[in-house]
Amino acid sequence: MEITMALRAITRSALAAAAALGAAVAALSAAPAAQAWEGDGRCETGEVCLYWGGNYTGAFRDYSGSVWDFAGHRYPNNGTGAGQSVKNNAASVINRDGAAAIIYYNEGYTGPYDYVAPYTRRNLYYTWNDNASMVDLCVYCGTYPSGTAE
Repeated sequence: MEITMALRAITRSALAAAAALGAAVAALSAAPAAQAWEGDGRCETGEVCLYWGGNYTGAFRDYSGSVWDFAGHRYPNNGTGAGQSVKNNAASVINRDGAAAIIYYNEGYTGPYDYVAPYTRRNLYYTWNDNASMVDLCVYCGTYPSGTAE
């Protein structure tokens, strides 16, 4: 009798643990909050968006991090410039991220650049249609020599 009661107690404990585990799995697999997805054709919070045309016109490409080289990246959405390479084809930028973005003339984050402060937008100047890489979430922002950033 005591063994039967002990087995029932163990069974109840195991069932309770399984139910708790099931509830935890269900809670963790619930739909996550909306977030920005790079390259989805929407310029969302947390992203830097490069536009084919000046004044934020034409096709654009959204990024959520640094890009060593824009080679192979294309403007995915509709508008003038759609389907064209991003490399050497960006004229303006919207930074919807909380960190600065730097658009560079050369791949590998070198050469002249345009500094884009957090949550700002601007036409590119030093890299207008001559851009090859981008640093987002830059660590050293604000330490650049004068004459190379606007």
